[in-house]
Amino acid sequence: MGQSLPNSASKIVDQDVDMVDESVIVIDSSIEMLHVEEVETVAEKTTTTQGVQTNAGLILLESSSQTGSDPNPSNRMTAAAYKNNPRGIQFYTGIDNYVIFRDVFASLGPATTRLNYMYGVPNLDPEDHFFLTLMKLRTYKTNFELSMHFLIPECDVYIIFVTWIRFMSLQWRELTIWPEKEIVHCFCSFRL
Repeated sequence: MGQSLPNSASKIVDQDVDMVDESVIVIDSSIEMLHVEEVETVAEKTTTTQGVQTNAGLILLESSSQTGSDPNPSNRMTAAAYKNNPRGIQFYTGIDNYVIFRDVFASLGPATTRLNYMYGVPNLDPEDHFFLTLMKLRTYKTNFELSMHFLIPECDVYIIFVTWIRFMSLQWRELTIWPEKEIVHCFCSFRL
């Protein structure tokens, strides 16, 4: 009926245990063993420590991730959810509506789909990476809060934010805001 897991799993009684495929997990705290009944797969919870090099030095990030799919990705916050809600998109990003948001996103060019992230690409669309970045800039939400909204680990929020700030800086630096001096002087000779 029930099988016991190896000794490495017996010490996690007091921690949260994630389940996949409606598995039933029973914890017997008196003997500190984890028994699994009718289990097809159990998502293993792992903790990783990653170092991120920044100008300020080395920052160690700890993320808790699980193998398998995200818990209920339909509850994930996305930019597309605000298509018909201009007040919402304006509140979170400072941009008037979703159409303008898409135009600003398009101004970054096709490189948005080919960015190199440290430690792999986070599990979001590039449009949502941009939305997360603008949301953090506008509302000054913590990485933890954004990780709860977007259903990703905190270290992924940090990695997305740093990558996109640098990327936007490099892309928009290339835009010509002021015309060349020769062009300005060329049109000065015309008098009405």
